[in-house]
Amino acid sequence: MRDEQGQVDDELMALAQRREQGSVLQPILMLLVIAVLGSVVSDWRSEIAYFFEDSEPVALGDVTGWPAKMRDESGWEPPVAHNTFVSLEGVPSRRSEGGDWEFFKLVGGEVYVQREGRLAGMSALEREMALTSDEPGDNDRTYYEGQGRLLSFASSGERLAGLKRFYGERYGMAFCEDYDAAGLERLAEERRETIRRNWTARYREATPEERAEEGWTERATEAEVQQVFESEPLCVNAYFVQDGRRPIDHWWYAVMALLMGLFAAFNVYKLVRWGRAWVRG
Repeated sequence: MRDEQGQVDDELMALAQRREQGSVLQPILMLLVIAVLGSVVSDWRSEIAYFFEDSEPVALGDVTGWPAKMRDESGWEPPVAHNTFVSLEGVPSRRSEGGDWEFFKLVGGEVYVQREGRLAGMSALEREMALTSDEPGDNDRTYYEGQGRLLSFASSGERLAGLKRFYGERYGMAFCEDYDAAGLERLAEERRETIRRNWTARYREATPEERAEEGWTERATEAEVQQVFESEPLCVNAYFVQDGRRPIDHWWYAVMALLMGLFAAFNVYKLVRWGRAWVRG
């Protein structure tokens, strides 16, 4: 750094300072790392929050009895809450199997359950033999009782989009979170039009004796249409249960989030150091 007369070479000192500061790509890479880590941890918010849920499940009871409770106890609502650990039981209906999983709806409430299917883990040959066998398998197909993670369809975004699409197309289920005010109006008009068509079709298929006995008319009045319309909800707020999923099962989300947080903090520290060096330079 010094010339023959012992003087400091300013150009060499400036070059050394620039080398200490590092390339301008360094802070850009650190910012990208911080952004990616933050995005991943943000996507895991629900999974991490579930890890900290109480290990004692909220007892939802027999879903089949919910309609009677709602009718007999004014203001009663099932104690369902998004992203909680619950225990429940009920009668399965509207079954579907895909891959290693079985899906069904519990009679009495808008609760859909995912559990490991009876063919889970089997080879193609084993699946074929199981399907042709008369044995019922491990899962009780007439009654369900279990524990698991409960999620609200409305709060799960695209996570449950495929399941909603299946039950919507197969059973005509309408989930409230998929409709705005205008969409609900269109859905209501479609429902009323369907009621009118079914009413007329029923009248035309009935015998004169049945028409006279029941007092049926070919066209439904608006009051009759409204009565049928109000017999079922226009759309539903549904819940999804991942059978057997306990809060402790999400430990690795918490551990990975902690490690990512520490790595992000290290990059923030390095970024601050780079910024100070750049200001001094």
